[in-house]
Amino acid sequence: MKIIVVIVLFLSFISSCKNNDSIGFDLPDECCGKCEIASGLNGFSDSVINASAAFSNCICLESGTFEGEIRLSKPVRLIGRADGSSRLKSITIANAGETLLSSLRIGGSAVENAAVTVVSSDVTLDRVRIENVTAAALAGGRGITVSGKKSRVELRNSVIDGVEGSGILIDGGHDIRLQNARISNCGFGGVWFQNQDGDQALLVIEKSNIYRTGALSVELLGNIFLGAYGSSFGEVGKRELAGGTAGDGIVIKPGFSAPEEFAELEDIVISGFPRAGMIFDGEELENSVGGVRLKNIRLVSESGSYGIVSQNFAGFTPVVDGDVENPFAGNDAALTSPLPLFDTPLELE
Repeated sequence: MKIIVVIVLFLSFISSCKNNDSIGFDLPDECCGKCEIASGLNGFSDSVINASAAFSNCICLESGTFEGEIRLSKPVRLIGRADGSSRLKSITIANAGETLLSSLRIGGSAVENAAVTVVSSDVTLDRVRIENVTAAALAGGRGITVSGKKSRVELRNSVIDGVEGSGILIDGGHDIRLQNARISNCGFGGVWFQNQDGDQALLVIEKSNIYRTGALSVELLGNIFLGAYGSSFGEVGKRELAGGTAGDGIVIKPGFSAPEEFAELEDIVISGFPRAGMIFDGEELENSVGGVRLKNIRLVSESGSYGIVSQNFAGFTPVVDGDVENPFAGNDAALTSPLPLFDTPLELE
């Protein structure tokens, strides 16, 4: 695979804002109406250096597919054409500051890890579509992976669709936010978040939809707080695992150092799950906690067996603050054995 390694010279902001040939690109205010135009991968390194020197680190990608893998190690604003005709095969952002990907299509090929790989960086994806990602290795085929030291990643007004693995895989104490996002048609899970670090991680899902996933919509393992608001999850497939068949909406298994409050779900619909709408598992908790608040929740599934399952806790009951529509409450109360879970941390490579 052809790899272009980009080292961006991080210079001070240039105050003059003269317009250049940037018609057809929706530029953020920080670009001052101008950007360095890149029309091919061969000259991409030069474009990044020029953008750093004179265009506020703004690079506009012309129409077409940029073959190979792009690697960024310093902050840039990478902007595609507003009509969605600018495409990357894959991109890695490692040890970078505030980086923006905007109006881009990413994917359409086999990847060993992910279409977008984030390592120890702050990244915003705005109006980005990640699609048609297959696996070039056993652990590949993801939409986005996040690892390394604390990263902050925001996915807004964006889509992840048609990935062979998970839509987003996060490993570590990161801050992840989804706003007006859609994740769909994932071979395994929509969002898989594992954190064995001491620092608490954060996942916020707001006005977003996660559906048509192979085994689960969202799973959190370890020291992570989940805030989900005005969102929907559903159309989950079945997947065999030791001890049974899984197919769940939201699964949370806090680690031993989890906070007293580890989940807040408000105005949520979970539908089309073959096993359980929500599972809270306290097996690895150091002490019993009751840190789940539910407000205005609707659970609906023709094939589902359980609605809200609390297992391996001592006297744990979620705090209900508002309406909860759970037609499976009788099954939940009658459950005597813990449901088996996918709870082995996933490999990123």
